[in-house]
Amino acid sequence: MMNKKILTSILFILSTLWGANFSFENEILHYSVGFRSFSAGSATLSLRTDTLNNNNTYLLISTLKTNSFLSRFYKVRDVIKSWLSPNDFSLIKINKKIHEGRYKKNHTALILNDSIAIANNKKIELPGNVYDPMSFIYFLRKQNLKIGDEYNFFSYGSKKIKEVLIKITNKEIIKVPYGTYNCYVVEPFTNDGKPLLKNNGAMKIWLSEDSLHIPIKIRQHTNIGNMILQLQSIKYSK
Repeated sequence: MMNKKILTSILFILSTLWGANFSFENEILHYSVGFRSFSAGSATLSLRTDTLNNNNTYLLISTLKTNSFLSRFYKVRDVIKSWLSPNDFSLIKINKKIHEGRYKKNHTALILNDSIAIANNKKIELPGNVYDPMSFIYFLRKQNLKIGDEYNFFSYGSKKIKEVLIKITNKEIIKVPYGTYNCYVVEPFTNDGKPLLKNNGAMKIWLSEDSLHIPIKIRQHTNIGNMILQLQSIKYSK
């Protein structure tokens, strides 16, 4: 039988290596994108350390693009860069480049002291810390989640600030190309009962039940059906 001290040492080394390799920093999540059960394209979420005005930040980059077949009819090439506070993942700066069909829009905003956003030479008063939906997912990943938990945050948009209520509603077993996971079901709502997203869109996010709370699956309802992101792979950049 293996000596307990040796076994303890091995487990310590393995846990150290696991923690070094599996962290948010330099993590790149790759997703397949499906629409009405058809393959539609791909998406990524990546997080790395960065600096902004000589201050340490996280840089979260989310991308969404349609595949070559769907792009013939409706091309999507969205890239959103969010510079986040290393303390709570709230927004410091955001840059959106949206290309969806004929619709194109670029938007950049700088957050000052969690009270003012400067965008297009205009000042927008803020109620406090603001997030975009993806940055708040990373905030949740740092929490000790359990069913029944509720979180409030202010979601920054180029036209308005929305107060959003996040509920941990259930646990489900979810199978995606990367594997099968026990997950928490995360659902966002607005406090006033109005639709959170345009076209009466509802959203569900499945976070792995382990300590990393990896976003395994994301489902968003649109006016013509559900768009589903499923985790395909996890990579770590140097």
